[in-house]
Amino acid sequence: MHHGGGGSLAAVAFSKVGDRVVTAGSDFRVCVWDTATGALVGPARSQHPGPVEAVDLSPDGNIVATGSKDGSLRLWRLSVARNCSGSRRHTGRVTCVVFSPDRKLLLTGSVDQTARLWDGRTGRAVGGPWRHDSSVLAGAFSLDGKFLLTGFGEGRRRGGACLWQVSTGERVGPVLEHPAEVTSLGFAPDGKTLAIGGGQTVPPVVRGNLQARRSAMAHSGSVLNCAFSPMVACC
Repeated sequence: MHHGGGGSLAAVAFSKVGDRVVTAGSDFRVCVWDTATGALVGPARSQHPGPVEAVDLSPDGNIVATGSKDGSLRLWRLSVARNCSGSRRHTGRVTCVVFSPDRKLLLTGSVDQTARLWDGRTGRAVGGPWRHDSSVLAGAFSLDGKFLLTGFGEGRRRGGACLWQVSTGERVGPVLEHPAEVTSLGFAPDGKTLAIGGGQTVPPVVRGNLQARRSAMAHSGSVLNCAFSPMVACC
């Protein structure tokens, strides 16, 4: 699978059943591939005015969300291979785009230090902006869609994560501090355990009512991603 535009690959997302993979990069192009054959599915999309740096595929596999270095957002309906949301924007580079489990909402984060919620079908703004102390670099929804996590930070400075209630837009509990910028987040299937990654460790693991049971799992390099197995058990 090759973009063919001469740019570097910046973001990848798989469909829930694994039959499609979406890639995006600095050549401004968004491509959808058949994972079994490696063939391009439909034409490449290239309506962003800047390099594409974030991508996600809706749980039903019908819509691709993309975010660009220039702050623009797009929703693409795969069946017709066209932009279905018009142009939506942050005021800085978009770092993450994440669909809710029911596909109704889209969470985005940006170096403009905000996280926002959009309608997952139309792209209409429905929540935020939620302001942070520095660039928002990661986001995640709980499996029931009732809560979301945002991670922030900048370089070697201390960062953190915030837990939000989707229905009210209110922050839940204190900021979960981290010794470096937070670049990855995850909710365990039990809905009570969080993983926060960034820098050279992956603390904390948090249980229940945000009573921290922190487990610092050290790496020798920067942590870029973290995820739970479907049958996770934490104590």
